[in-house]
Amino acid sequence: MQPYFARFGITGAQWGVLRNLHRAELEKLPALRLTDLSERLLIRPPSVTSVVDRLERAKLVARRDSATDLRIKQVALTPRGRQLVERVLEVHGAQIDAVMGALTPAEQTQLQGLLRRVENHLETLVLGAELLDEG
Repeated sequence: MQPYFARFGITGAQWGVLRNLHRAELEKLPALRLTDLSERLLIRPPSVTSVVDRLERAKLVARRDSATDLRIKQVALTPRGRQLVERVLEVHGAQIDAVMGALTPAEQTQLQGLLRRVENHLETLVLGAELLDEG
């Protein structure tokens, strides 16, 4: 998928952040904390921070103070970032169809089920790691 995202001037990791911020907006959340992004992406906060830094330099996201806790920074799409997400989403379905075209519909369903199982397992591992960190 890297060449596909490169057409839009972003990496796959950057798409993950942009897409999650877009989904948050659809959930009526105008911004996410870095830790929220980290949890949604199932990657460690320092990795998210470096991706957000690059997106901020490209003016696709902006950091802002939390309304309730000034120690917390939140990340939100800029209008430019939102436009980019919308451009990608216009053709993204066709790209996914092209990638998945090597599989039969039954295999695609099976793959989606397996990926959901892996996702749930990773979430369990992350939760377990967080509990260990707190303990």
